[in-house]
Amino acid sequence: MTSSPSETLKQSLGELLGLARGLLADQELSDDEINFLNEWLEERYQMTASFPGNVIHKRIKEVLEDGVITEEERSHLVETLTLLVEDRLEDLAEQVDLTELVRRAGPYRFQQDALLPDRQFRLRAQGGL
Repeated sequence: MTSSPSETLKQSLGELLGLARGLLADQELSDDEINFLNEWLEERYQMTASFPGNVIHKRIKEVLEDGVITEEERSHLVETLTLLVEDRLEDLAEQVDLTELVRRAGPYRFQQDALLPDRQFRLRAQGGL
């Protein structure tokens, strides 16, 4: 029996939460742990396309971008994962740069599906991250 995309995403989110808890058990992140988490996320694209996986993946990519992990970058990544583990998603969401998300998403074409009597309408986005 195949899982639906939402079930797969929910399972992956649970796995991400478990990984984050395990990695933060000593309140430190080694280079190997950061690289492992990056590879894990890369293998689960659906996690990197939606919140909170997109925030964590973006942060890891920034840390690994120049090939040198500074203590400041490591500390910021620990803080980001701690927000996830402590279920402080509102604080984690504040780290999202909406301009960057829109740039990555590219152009969208919206199409009106139906006009409803109370003048509301539904829109369907064509495009994606």
